[in-house]
Formats: sequence, C-alpha cells, structure tokens
Amino acid sequence: EAGFLAIRLHYRADEEKRDPEWIKSARLGMPEAGWQREMEIDFEARGGELVYPMFTREAHVRPMTATRIDTRVRAMDHGIRNPTTCLWAAIMRPSPPWFTADVYFYREYTRSGATIGQNCAAIRALQDLHEPPPRYTVIDRATLKRLPNAEHTEMDEYAIHGVPAIPSNSVKQAGRQAVYDYLLSSIARHALATGNLILGVGDFRYFLI
Repeated sequence: EAGFLAIRLHYRADEEKRDPEWIKSARLGMPEAGWQREMEIDFEARGGELVYPMFTREAHVRPMTATRIDTRVRAMDHGIRNPTTCLWAAIMRPSPPWFTADVYFYREYTRSGATIGQNCAAIRALQDLHEPPPRYTVIDRATLKRLPNAEHTEMDEYAIHGVPAIPSNSVKQAGRQAVYDYLLSSIARHALATGNLILGVGDFRYFLI
C-alpha cells in the first residue's frame, strides 16, 4: 500500500549456506527455538518457552514482609493487540545475612484490546489506597511516539489519564541480563542458607565453594 516491495530472504538463498556442513556448524550450541526463530523465520518458535529457565518457586517465591519495604515501583508495557501489562514491585531494605535488597512482585494487571484510558482506569482501581503510592512508574520507551492526529505521545496520554510514567532504558539485553543475575544470586543464597541445591536448573555447585 505504501509503494514498497518487501522480499523475505531465507538463509538458503545464499548457495554456500545450503551446505549441510555449514548448517551443522551454524546450529552448534544454538537452542532449537532460537534457530527456528532467527534462521527459519518462525516468529512463534519461542511461544510457551520460559524466558528464565532457572526460575523456581523454591528459591524465588516467598511471602512479602511489609515492614521491610523501602520503595514501591511499577513497570508497564503498553500494547493493544498484544496485552498492556503493569507490575507492582516492592524493593526491600537490605538485611542480614546477605545484605541484599530483594524485589517482590505483588500485583499484576494485563489486558488486550483496551484503550489507554481504560487501562489507566483499571490500574488506578487496582492501586490499594491503604499502601503508599509507587515512587515512580517505568513504561516501555516505545510510548514516546505521538498518537495519530495528536500533538502528544502515548506516554503523555497515560499521564492525562492519571498514570504518569518515565521511559524505560531501551537496552533490552541489559535488562534481561540483570534479571538473570538476580535470579542466579537468589539460587546461590538459597543454596548457602540451606545447603540444598535446586534440581533442574543446571549445575550450581560452584556456589557452595
């Protein structure tokens, strides 16, 4: 419709990459879902796959201790066809023996096909009036784009409807790595505190050295 022609090129368009030996070498160490998505152009290949396979309830799910809460924050991802989501998190004051600031996610909102106004109304309704408001809300940086036929952005629209936010850092890999590190450190602390390794999440015996 815009006058452009888009051609989807498979890696086999390169004659050298039709060689079974090249494919075998290229796939070495690459997860099957990753290969299907990146090389076979299958964007649904990761459907249902865990983003963080080391996540386990034994190490990562605990009752939240309200007396230690230092800061409350929210994180949002805006969507229309894909759901809009909002997570409430409580950051705890560091405490012995590890002097770490645990993060607890204690409330979630998710909805597809809603307007920004509808999402904001639902998020405000979920906010518990008996708890301190979030110190800040972080939202997907993509909301800095302007709304159609308007002079303000999607992020501005959230503020207009009572959910002001600040844009997130757009370096997604760094964010994933930070979560990955937090999950692993929780497994390490669990192992050190209990002497028990968590089965099914890899070999973490080096934590006990």
